[in-house]
Amino acid sequence: MFGKFKLSCEMNFRNFPLDVQYCPMYVESWRIRTTEQDLIWDPDNPIGLLSDYKIDQFSLHVVVLKINKVKYDTGSFARIGFMLVFSRKLPFYLLQIYFPTVLFVIISWLTFFIPPPYAQGRIILTITTLLALTALNSIISKHSPSASYLRGIDVWMQGCFLFVFVAIVDCLVDIRLLFVVSQSYKQENPSFLLPVSVALVENREVFDDLFGAEGDTDADDGPDATPSVYCDAPEPGPSMADIPQLRAAESGPLQVPPAPGGDVSERLEQRAIKFEKVSIVVYPIMFVLFNMCYWSYYLNASKPPTGVTHEITGGFIPEPKVMHDFSST
Repeated sequence: MFGKFKLSCEMNFRNFPLDVQYCPMYVESWRIRTTEQDLIWDPDNPIGLLSDYKIDQFSLHVVVLKINKVKYDTGSFARIGFMLVFSRKLPFYLLQIYFPTVLFVIISWLTFFIPPPYAQGRIILTITTLLALTALNSIISKHSPSASYLRGIDVWMQGCFLFVFVAIVDCLVDIRLLFVVSQSYKQENPSFLLPVSVALVENREVFDDLFGAEGDTDADDGPDATPSVYCDAPEPGPSMADIPQLRAAESGPLQVPPAPGGDVSERLEQRAIKFEKVSIVVYPIMFVLFNMCYWSYYLNASKPPTGVTHEITGGFIPEPKVMHDFSST
């Protein structure tokens, strides 16, 4: 008997793109019982494939299933079958999906090495990485098989999103801690404004407006004196003779007595540094653990249908015979 048959197979994309599709096919006697007819495989060449048969995305393997006898009310009938195993080729997906996303996560991890005072630049870099990852996810969703359930590629992309988001949160925590430290420093050390006062004194126009120019002291002593456009100093400020001392104070370290809350600022700063060091170590370790769990699960998750497991065990894997297409002749 010779014929052409168009067969369909249900696909399961839960493990995409690390999926393996199993398509069992059966040939069964329709009316003749096993007492009159039996079906067996040719032991030498049970399966033949066309010489020009190729699939770009899959590697095809054929498994000959165990010969069974199916019992109905009308009798027992012989049945033979085979299974087409389609293993998806991974190099394309490794280069186009997994490798770029790993690079994005590594870039977000490298931002931890940027000093905390430059956290604004870090957060710009991590947000840019997140946007690039979002664009790549849109392209993947557009060109991959659609399914209503969670696929393997979805788990991978969401995991990478989570790691980049953690890097952004780490930047925000650093910015917040530095902000609290700077605010505490301003409250505890008001003399940090001293260099600004020196700059104002050196400005002759501001100095004359604050303290009066030489020869104009009588005009400013009256009750109708015009108020300064900058400010009215209730007390006399530093004189020109004091500028060298102020200049020395500006160039040298400020001698500020320790404030009561200085320990709090120091603790916050030390906490920020410690948090940064812990993140540099924990972040890559967690990503490596995520990779170990992901690859160990999805590389072994694709299994044949439960109903044909025993048939595969009793079957064999033949070497397909190369056939020529005789339909065109």
